[in-house]
Amino acid sequence: MLLISCNEKPVADRNIFADFDVTVELSDPVTVVENLLNPDDLSICNSFMLFRENSDSTTVALFDTSGNHIINFLWKGRGPGETINTLDVSFYNDEIIQASVHPESVFLYDVKQLLSGVKMPDKVLSLDQGEYASSTIIRCAEDVLFYVGKDINNEVNNTRFCFRNMQDDALYPFGEYPEEDINIADFPQEDYSKQTAYQGRPVLKPDHTKIVVPYYYAVGFDIIDMNKRAVEYSNFYQYPGVECTYIPQIKASVVKRNPEKYRGFLDACCSDKSIYFLFSSKRMKDSGNAMGRYVLKYNWDGKSECCYVLDREIFSIAIDKDEQHLYVCSHDIEGGTIDRYLL
Repeated sequence: MLLISCNEKPVADRNIFADFDVTVELSDPVTVVENLLNPDDLSICNSFMLFRENSDSTTVALFDTSGNHIINFLWKGRGPGETINTLDVSFYNDEIIQASVHPESVFLYDVKQLLSGVKMPDKVLSLDQGEYASSTIIRCAEDVLFYVGKDINNEVNNTRFCFRNMQDDALYPFGEYPEEDINIADFPQEDYSKQTAYQGRPVLKPDHTKIVVPYYYAVGFDIIDMNKRAVEYSNFYQYPGVECTYIPQIKASVVKRNPEKYRGFLDACCSDKSIYFLFSSKRMKDSGNAMGRYVLKYNWDGKSECCYVLDREIFSIAIDKDEQHLYVCSHDIEGGTIDRYLL
């Protein structure tokens, strides 16, 4: 006989591959760009290809999809148009590039100006002092930012996401934590530990109606409806394998990862029809857990469609508008490349 406490909650720990009836192996990609340093944050729009080079100078590069270099911009520094840390770069649409930078700002670049050689941001959107995003901030509508974070005016820290309207100076917090996560309830209310436990990189649907947020402590994702300002669909395979530790020296709580838990989702990209996730099947303690060779395809209803198995481990993915080609970033001690698989 097995006795279970009435207060005990089930914790998600599912095999993600069991959801996929279709598996396709991809091999022999075409190399589009080579002799790079550490390419990451790949994004594709029309005939343009955008990515960040992880280096001491941290530049962003714009190429065409044939591999021809166009321009570099956004250097590391403290001067005008520079940043201490570039968190993410992507196409907002075919006319605007957005870069999430530290501290808590989004640089917007006009593509036409970049093509003419102008390297300064056309516009900068920033959160107010005291607001905090636990990961990437994205522009999701005209002068509206989205981020994983809490309402700083609410003492009860029970929301996960925020829309910040820069025009009317309004904040719209929403999104509850999963009841099945038995650890998150023990996190302190007064700081940002809860949002840190559910860190993820939000990705905007090209038609700007939805946002998908995959996580890299929790193995799962949320699909958010922009108009309703609500979580439309959630799919979790593992809740955060982390615990919260208070450090008295700095008077703050930090999230400590469980080395036995899976790394999970590394990157995401999407079209108007589908969502693609780069997935690592390694545990936190395993070397190379920031790389993956599985690309998981879902539709915007959250239903699984196909598991692509690549012939190498990669760091970042991007899909073209027609979902004909999958672009990937890979690098090792000899350098990095951007390659293209035919789907």
